[in-house]
Formats: sequence, C-alpha cells, structure tokens
Amino acid sequence: MGMTICNWAWRLLIGGVLLWAAYSKWQEGISYFPPESIYDRIVAMTPWRHYAVLATESLMGLWVLSGIRPRWGALGSGVLLIAFSVMLAVEIFRESPALCGCGISKVYAGGDPRIDLAMGIARNLLLLAGCGWLWLMSHDEPRVKA
Repeated sequence: MGMTICNWAWRLLIGGVLLWAAYSKWQEGISYFPPESIYDRIVAMTPWRHYAVLATESLMGLWVLSGIRPRWGALGSGVLLIAFSVMLAVEIFRESPALCGCGISKVYAGGDPRIDLAMGIARNLLLLAGCGWLWLMSHDEPRVKA
C-alpha cells in the first residue's frame, strides 16, 4: 500500500512538472526577437520545433501519469530530464549564460542566471530520483489473455 502511494506521488510530480512546463511554454508562445533564453535559442523562431518540444514534454507527462508501462514511461522521462540537465549544465559555464526558458521558474531582474540554471538542474535531479524509483519499484502489468 505504501509503495503504491509513493509510486502515485512520483508519477503525479513528474507528470505534473512536465505538463506544467509544456503549458507554460505554450502560453509564452514563440519569440521572434533575438534569443533571450536557452529555449529561444533551441526554437529559434521555428514553430515546428516549438510544437515538437511541447508535444514531447506533454506526451511524456501524460505517459507517466497514465500508468501504462510505468517503468518505460519513467525511463523516457528520465532521458528527457537528463538531456535538459545537460543543456543547463553547459549553459552555466558560458561566459554570459542565458535564462533557461523552461517555463517553470524565472530569475528576478538583476539576478544571476546561473542560480536559475542550478535550481533547474537540482529540480531535474529530484525528478530523476523519482524516475529511478518508478523504474525500480513499478512493475509492468502482464497482458491478460482473454
């Protein structure tokens, strides 16, 4: 019972964060100004990239929430989170780092973007711990033969 509740909590957290990030990016839309964030640089005024990122985050979030093949959903979300974390880590070491643009947190005016980037990495590490938990503690239900 306790493990089931913990699995549900991790699924809600991981899926919720991914869906919230996709929703926030959708609300902000595509910027046609010079890139101000990592996300702006990736999208680079290209709608199909914007919608591909939104679809990927949304589908991974929905997959984790659905509970269908939870181990594989956790693995896919973990790979996505690792990719995002690597991008953030690379950006920290740039001479003048840009904001994340991930849609979850923002740096206050005059603040150091490295703090926001480090917080993003910390958040992703927490979510990766949840993905690891789901990989180890969830089990994919065998198919029931009719």
